[in-house]
Parts: sequence; structure tokens; C-alpha cells
Amino acid sequence: MADEDFKIIFSGLDKAGKTTIYKRTMEEMSIEDIGDSKPTRGIERHEHDWLDTDFSVWDLGGQVNYREAYLGKPEIFQQTKAMIFVVDIQDIERLDQAYNYYVDILQILVNVDPKPKLYVLFHKFDPDEIGKLRNNFYKATRLFRNADKIIGQKFKGLATSIYSNTIDLAIKRILFENFDKFKEEPVGTAKATVPSKLKIASDQSAPIPKAKSTSPPVLDSTPSPMPPAPSEPETTEIPEVTELPTPAAETIPVEKESPVEEVSAEVEEKVSEEPDLETVLEDSTPTFLDDVTDEIVDRLTSVINKRMKDTPEIIAISILSSDGKQVLGVAKTDLDYKKLDTLKNVVGSLNPKSYFKELSDIEYRGLGHLPFNDFDIYFARATDDFAVAVLATDVSTFMLQNAQRIVKSIRQGIGSVSDDEDSEEPKKKKKDLVFDLRSKLKSISGLDDI
Repeated sequence: MADEDFKIIFSGLDKAGKTTIYKRTMEEMSIEDIGDSKPTRGIERHEHDWLDTDFSVWDLGGQVNYREAYLGKPEIFQQTKAMIFVVDIQDIERLDQAYNYYVDILQILVNVDPKPKLYVLFHKFDPDEIGKLRNNFYKATRLFRNADKIIGQKFKGLATSIYSNTIDLAIKRILFENFDKFKEEPVGTAKATVPSKLKIASDQSAPIPKAKSTSPPVLDSTPSPMPPAPSEPETTEIPEVTELPTPAAETIPVEKESPVEEVSAEVEEKVSEEPDLETVLEDSTPTFLDDVTDEIVDRLTSVINKRMKDTPEIIAISILSSDGKQVLGVAKTDLDYKKLDTLKNVVGSLNPKSYFKELSDIEYRGLGHLPFNDFDIYFARATDDFAVAVLATDVSTFMLQNAQRIVKSIRQGIGSVSDDEDSEEPKKKKKDLVFDLRSKLKSISGLDDI
């Protein structure tokens, strides 16, 4: 069960796309499978793990009656690691409502310790509508910048769409920026990373302007009362993005007909010094994760180290490329190391490209399970390019669970570097990640890397 101390919240108005984002990125559902999602009623809680760290995801329904209930229960926002606020930039008529709700949440977060990181997703920035939505994007980012002073930190703003890989990359970035700061000690020999407290701006006395609503609140015809949060999180089985400059609120002059509030004279003086809208938009659109290899390697090293040491039955791990080559192998003893020779012979007798493609997770007596006299091999697919082999001397529920956690973490780490299959650069980065992981594993005490 995930520790509720490790919590990520999705919030925003109804129809902003929160649940669709969750299903698309964390449940890895296709757009076709998601279909027309029903409005979230109250709070939906789900359990997940990312690189072997457990956490909860809270999806807050955005209908007005629910929003009012959340604001009356500030305890909902306690122990939040990351607050993701979703803004539908195609719904410009309700932009002021979204901003005012965001301000209300920040005024609650002032009393939350430690403060969560803030992310604003300027969502539904669909590829075929970018030209029409540029001004909406600017108006939204500029308006939301007014609230930065409330808790003394700037939100990270990202332009996203479910019709491109931008939303997947944005969520992965958020996870990478937060998983190593969870209260749980990182597994293995690595020391815990202790987050420093966020510095609060010294000038917090200035009032935060609220937007004047240009349209009435949108209510469901039959709003339901907010149900209480369940006592136990609902169990859900689930299995990039350079640190982006936050879109500057003051970059481009707003058209006179803009419904947002007038900017101050001080901001207006800075307009000419700021980058133009094209630059801000480009810097705010996720491309691929090219700066997290070291963090992934450190985490995967710790996961493999801990899981193998805690599981006597697991004697070796190997990562294999789709052409059958063993690109990484780690074993506990010289005797176990020799068993990897058997693995090479087994793979050599297969059609690895076809066989690995048919694999999924580790299964006892499943497609990827090959028993031998004194040990078993469990194959599982990591990505289209790599498979993982776990060598074990015995089978148990505990062994299978730990083996699957190893495979899942390797899958998440390698698969997170890039989703762009048409680019040669991501493939190079994937190989570099595995090479770096191999080098790192050499230093693990008690494990001999091949």
C-alpha cells in the first residue's frame, strides 16, 4: 500500500482534462481506450510506484460543488509532494475562474509544511490548433504569474496535449523532480536526498489580485454532493523534459480585449526586456528527457542492489538487447556469474527479436519462464529495444514480487529517456543509460558485474 505521505494532486476546473491526463500517462491507456471520461465525482485516489517508490495520486473532481468542499477541508492538501493544476487553454472564457480557484488553493498551501512543488499544465494545446491558441497561452501564463508571491515559489508551466508526447514527458518530468525527495529512504547503498526547505519570499504582504469573472460558474445539471475521501486508497495497478524555464508572465503585451487584469506599471516596463511569445512557448513545450540519465542510473542501481540483497533466491540479473546480445549482467557470486553463460546459450537458441516482443511481465510458468535443474530464468520485456532476464534458484511470492519490481523499474527508467522512435538521438541515449548503469553496478559491494 502506498504511503499517503507521498501524494501528488491533480486539480483544476471540470473538463480541464485531469482524469484523461492521469489515464493517459499513469495508466498508460490509449486515447481510444480512454474515450469520453465521465466527470470525476469528489476525490479519486490511486496507488502507484515509480522507480520502486510508492506514492498516491489524488484526482480532484473539478465541478463547482466539489471545489467548494475541498476549500473547506484544507487537510486534503496536507502531505502533498506535487500540486499539478490543469488549465484548459481552449476554454478561455473560464480562464478567470481557473485562476481564482488556483489562488484559493495556494492560500491553503501557505499553511502546508513542507510546501509542495507547483506545476501548471496549460493543457489542450493540441498540435493542429497551436496557431490559434498562442494568445490564449500567453494570457493564461501571464495571469497565473500574479499568484507566484502567495507561497514564495514560481510554478513550472508546461504546454501539453494528449495528442502529442508533451503530456507524457511533462508528467515524467514531474515524477523525476519529486521521487528522490520522498520521505522514504532510497533503497540500496545510496544515501537519502534530504530536500532543503523552500525559501519563502520576504515580501508576502502585498495582496494577490483575483481575476474578475467574465462568465458564470458552470454547474452540472444534477450535481452530486462530495463523497468523503475513502479511508484506504483505491488500488490501481500501473506499471521527459528538460527543466524548463517557466513561461514568463510579462513577455508579450496583452491585447486590449483581454479579459485578464491589467498588469502593473512595473511589469509593463519589463515587457521589452523579456523574450517573445515564440521563445516562451518553445521553452515551455516538453521535448524529451535528456538530462536525467544520472538520476535514473543512481536510482536503478539502488533498486537492483536492494532487491537482490533482500531476495536470496535472485542470483543474477541481465539486460538483453533485441538482437539477443547481453548488454548488462550482474551476479552475486562467481558461481552465479557462470549461470549467465547458460543464459547466453538459451538466448542464442531463440529468435530474440520475436520472442522478446511477445513477452510482458514476469510470470511463473508463463511464456518467459524457463526452468533448469538448479535455477530458473524469467524473461520480461522492458522496452521495444530491451528485455530483462532474472535468474533465480527458487520460486516464491516474495521473489516474484521483487523480480517484478526490478523489471518494472528498469522498464520505467529505460523507457523514460525518450518516446521519439524516429530520432537516432534517443536510441543513443538509451544505450548510454544502459552503459552507465553497467559501470555503476561495478561498484556495488557483493555483486560482480560482467
